[in-house]
Amino acid sequence: MHAAAEVWVRADRALFDMALRNLVYIALKYSAADRPVIVALKTVAGSVHIDVTDQGEGIAPHDAPRIFERYFRAESASRVPGTGLGLHLSRDIARLHGGDVALVPTSEAGSAFRLRLPLSS
Repeated sequence: MHAAAEVWVRADRALFDMALRNLVYIALKYSAADRPVIVALKTVAGSVHIDVTDQGEGIAPHDAPRIFERYFRAESASRVPGTGLGLHLSRDIARLHGGDVALVPTSEAGSAFRLRLPLSS
């Protein structure tokens, strides 16, 4: 994990933990065992951004609009066990806290998801 500095957010610890663990678990699940998953934290305009990046196959452009739908599983995900709830739950939790989860474009193979939460005032 790369973190530039200590930051504080106001969040339910258990829910925040679930949201972040889901993103990390998904990244690990879709990455080869010998490829790292990178978790990076930075602050941007009153928010904390936690980017979770894998080096897996990536998400097909035609699947991207649906990946946060409850129970949605891309065709390429059929070989990996799962329910299609992880991204949906992480996004719902972030939104309950005034934030969001989004798919972030990457310049390399794989996928990156950004968990954004407002900084604690």
